[in-house]
Amino acid sequence: MTEITTRPGNWSPYQPLSVEDQQRFDHCMDAFAGRKLTPTAVSTRTNRVTLYRFQCNTRMNTPNGPVEKQLVLVIAQSPGQPPQYVTLRDN
Repeated sequence: MTEITTRPGNWSPYQPLSVEDQQRFDHCMDAFAGRKLTPTAVSTRTNRVTLYRFQCNTRMNTPNGPVEKQLVLVIAQSPGQPPQYVTLRDN
């Protein structure tokens, strides 16, 4: 997880992904099909669990598909554990 200090419960500012953030994103999206998602920034919020908001560029898996923006929201209990919840939202 990225190293920005925020008050518990608040979202951190968006920032570039660390290697750990990229690995978590790849793990969460491993079985996702239909769109190519490329994360460009991440924001986190920690209470009892850690929430991640990944800003992504997305493209349908078709030739010359348009590039759109999308948020990927992830709820994770602890590092190394599978995500509890992953959802996509239009940005």
